[in-house]
Amino acid sequence: MLSENTINLKPINLGNAQKIDEICSPSLRLALLRYEVIADYYTQEPNRILIKKKEEDKNKAFEQVLRFRIRIPNKSAYSWSLYSENRDWSDEKDNINGLIIRYAMWNRHKDMNRVKSSEKSGMLLDNWPDITTKNIYFESDYVSELKKLLIDFDKIIEKGISLDKRNPEERANPGWYDMEVMRLFDWGQVHTTWSQPMENKEIEGHVRIFENALEQLIAKPISEVHQIILDYNILPDIWRQIVQGSDRIVVETQEQ
Repeated sequence: MLSENTINLKPINLGNAQKIDEICSPSLRLALLRYEVIADYYTQEPNRILIKKKEEDKNKAFEQVLRFRIRIPNKSAYSWSLYSENRDWSDEKDNINGLIIRYAMWNRHKDMNRVKSSEKSGMLLDNWPDITTKNIYFESDYVSELKKLLIDFDKIIEKGISLDKRNPEERANPGWYDMEVMRLFDWGQVHTTWSQPMENKEIEGHVRIFENALEQLIAKPISEVHQIILDYNILPDIWRQIVQGSDRIVVETQEQ
C-alpha cells in the first residue's frame, strides 16, 4: 500500500537539463495587451454560475452551455453566454427551468485612449481594463421564446460548423474582427472561431437574431434573486496577478 506522502507528490518535471525551474514571468509588457488577456478571461468565464433565489435556499448550479464572443477592431470585445441546468433541449421536453444570461464587454476604445493619453503607459500596466458584466437570472416563463431560438440553432450546428471563403469585397462588411461560437451538448462540444476572411452566413445571421433577442430580454424589468455566485476556474484577482507576473519568480527547482 502506498503511503500518504507517496500519493501526495507534486508532479515531477523531467527533461534533458541539469535543473528545471518553474517561474511566472509577465505575460505581456504593454498595458493594452495585458488588458486584452484579462478581457479574454472575463468574456469566456465563468464555466458555472450559482444562484440562491431566497436567502434560505440552497445553491442551484447553472453551467455555461452556449457562448457567442465577438471582437470589433479598436472598439470592443464582448460575449453573450447562456447558463442552464441542462445541456440539451427539445420541443418534446420542457426541461428549461430557467436560464442565466451573462453579457461581458471590454471597452477597448476607452482603454486605448487611456493608454495614449498617459505620459507613462507603464504606470497603467497593473490597472484593470474597462470591463462591464451583466448576470441576470430568468424564470422559465421569460425564456420560452428564447428556447425556440436555441432549438433552431442546435439543428444548425449539431453536425459542426463549416466555413466558406468570404467574398474579398465583403470582408469589411461584418464589422467584427473574429467571431466565436461555443455550444455544449450532452454528447460533446461544438466550438469554432473564425475571422473576416471566412464565413458561415447562416450562423452569423442566427447570432445576430440571438443578440437582438438577448438585448431585449435583459432590458425587461425582472424580479431580483437573493444571490448570484460567479464560480470562476481561477479568481479574476489571481488571474490578473498571473498576467502581471514578475521578472522572475522561482517556485521550485528540481534537479535531475
